[in-house]
Amino acid sequence: MNANSIIKFLRGFNSFIWRAFGLANSSTHALKRHTLRNLLGFLTVATILGSLATANATPVYRFFDLGTLGGTTSFASSINNAATIVGSSYTLGNGPYVGLNEQHATVWAGGSILDLNTSATTISNAVGINDAGVVVGTTTVIGGNWVSQGTVWNGISSIFLGTLGGTSSNATSINSSGKVVGHSDLAGNTASHATLWDGQSITDLGTLGGTSSAAFGINDSGRVVGMSQTLANAGIHATVWDGNGVTDLGAITGGGYSVAIAINNLGDVVGYRDVTGAIGSGRIHAMAWSGGIATDLGTLGGDHSFANAINESGRIVGSSHLLPGNSASHATLWDGGAIFDLNDFLNIEARNAGWTLVTATGINDNGWIVGVAQGPRTTDPQHAFLLTVLSVPEPGTLATLLLGLVALAVSSRKKSGIGRRAMLRCTSGQMASDKNKNTALI
Repeated sequence: MNANSIIKFLRGFNSFIWRAFGLANSSTHALKRHTLRNLLGFLTVATILGSLATANATPVYRFFDLGTLGGTTSFASSINNAATIVGSSYTLGNGPYVGLNEQHATVWAGGSILDLNTSATTISNAVGINDAGVVVGTTTVIGGNWVSQGTVWNGISSIFLGTLGGTSSNATSINSSGKVVGHSDLAGNTASHATLWDGQSITDLGTLGGTSSAAFGINDSGRVVGMSQTLANAGIHATVWDGNGVTDLGAITGGGYSVAIAINNLGDVVGYRDVTGAIGSGRIHAMAWSGGIATDLGTLGGDHSFANAINESGRIVGSSHLLPGNSASHATLWDGGAIFDLNDFLNIEARNAGWTLVTATGINDNGWIVGVAQGPRTTDPQHAFLLTVLSVPEPGTLATLLLGLVALAVSSRKKSGIGRRAMLRCTSGQMASDKNKNTALI
């Protein structure tokens, strides 16, 4: 409802009140009519402003540059409900290659930055974290065949998760019970399959009939999402694995491309797919799958968008290109069916510093968002960022405040009217009778 509609409604409501109280033509109720007129005026203003406050209760975020481990660049991947953030950062001169910017798994918590990499011969990347603070990701041995291992960091040590018989594995997500998903090479390294580690065993989640698959997210009920090649490797489709088997979330065509990246505890899935139905066609849109329905989330105007995370409230974050072609990418929020460029909601300090939010990679249930930001020049290195929600008045706060003012105004009016000298109404140059004096208050 817009302001004009509200005003039209309230005019009709005012007329109804006058009739209901029998005050429309009564000369014996001037004081009541005057008080009610003021009250309705205040209510009109309060309702209009309250409605406008509701329509414009846009969130504003405070930006934090999370910094690095001494190198040029850092990336944030995920945030839990305790506001602990994981990702990776580059560090200078660490390891066998002097001066090399090496990527290390990183935790940001409570204003501190922690390097999870404990060996000078490895690089690492943290990708997921649960609310207990257990972190998962990948550790890679430098040199040789650069073998990678899915890794768990539990606050005490780092643990390699093992493989399905092949050389390498990668861990991507962890749920509240400590179950980890990712993908692993099969024996002979002929293919890689989506994999579940439950602390005691390693499970091959299989495929949609094709050669390879990979898992990227798991919720607390154990439902896993990712992607899989279809029969005869005709396409790559977003996939769900649960206790009932494997489900193909589909693509525009059988030979199309789609990927499921994250799932919340309601079973809502987000990711992206090729919107033209052919792998490599050049147009990919963020997608949401819920209750068997696939929804194209759209873009900020460009050809591409990607959904990376969803919280329990259904808010989705990712990135979108701004213009057709190879245009700039901005961090994006999808909320309630609307799409927002997160750069539009930055606090003034971040705007003045020239930061641009390139992509959002995680969101917790408090609405705090992490991702990657670019400095004021395109040649500046990218840094991990955190957006915290600034305190925004509830939509009804302004209206409530004005209604309080109504009560004060009415009370004040009554008190001032009691001690006020009655003004006399003049008719044909003569004083009105004493009978009318008490009802002639303005």
